[in-house]
Order: sequence, then structure tokens, then C-alpha cells
Amino acid sequence: TVVNHPMNGHFSPDGKYIFPAFDDNTTAATDILDYVLIEITDASTGKIMFVKESTYRNIDVIWDDQQKYIIISNGYMGYHMDTEIIDLEKMSEVVLPAAATIRAIAAEKAGKENIEDFTKYVIRFESVSGSTVKFRFSFLVTYSADSISGEYTFNIENDEITDFHAATDDASIIMYP
Repeated sequence: TVVNHPMNGHFSPDGKYIFPAFDDNTTAATDILDYVLIEITDASTGKIMFVKESTYRNIDVIWDDQQKYIIISNGYMGYHMDTEIIDLEKMSEVVLPAAATIRAIAAEKAGKENIEDFTKYVIRFESVSGSTVKFRFSFLVTYSADSISGEYTFNIENDEITDFHAATDDASIIMYP
């Protein structure tokens, strides 16, 4: 279990917040019960503004260009990548579309009918600009070459998926971190 003190971390670009620094072992496979403590602290007061326990690995932290959001990309055991976005004004987690929602849209766009077979997946954060976040995704049928891959953007302020593209290309190049 990794526990971080809020003052042992990285400052936001504007110096208002501190996000914890993680130990050097975060790329190692974790036990399902291991977790890291995600804390966002007000740098001037030391007050903890947001706390969440999660099982994370390969953590990548990005502050958006307007410093309204912090994007936390993570994965567990290399089979899928998840992204969490914290709204710094509300100090709450942004609810992103579920993997099943992305899978269903991707299958429809790629003309696939057996969507329940696409159980292995990765959804990877690519970039953020203002309130628009871009993701790449791949869905694979286990023990098969059948795949759907593509990209989409999500507008945080409007809570909607935009600019969605899907194809039945080889998705293996982004399946593993």
C-alpha cells in the first residue's frame, strides 16, 4: 500500500494545488487490494480538497491548459487504460462514458453485431484542450484478430461524446502500455 503525504508531491502549473508524488514502484503489477491515495491539496493552506483511493499503475498526471482539470491516466495489469478527470473548481470527479458505451458506439460505427464478444479493451487518454479531452480506443475479441479501434473526443462542460471515429483496423499496437 502506498500512502502519500500531500506535501510530498507536484505543484499545479499555477502553484495553487499539490498532487501527490508516487513511489518509483508504480510500474510494478499490484495486488488487487493495493491502492494509492489520490489527494489534491490547496498549496497555500495545506487543506486536502479531494481524496480518492484507487488501484493504479503507470500513473500519468496532466493539468489542462486552463488549469480547470487534472487528468489522471492509469491502467491495471496492462489490459485496459482508464482515465479520471478531476474538476478543480468543483473538486469532484468528472463522470466519463463507460467502456460499454464506447464499445457499443464503436461496434455500430464499424458495422459489428457481436459487440459482447469484444471483451478485451484499452481506452487511452491522448490529449486535452480546454474542456475537450481526446481518447484512443481498441476493443478485441479474446483469442481472435477481430478488433475495432478509433478515437473520440469528450466535451466535459457539455457532458457529451463528440467527433467519434471507428474502424476494424489492427488494434494490437495500443493494447499494452
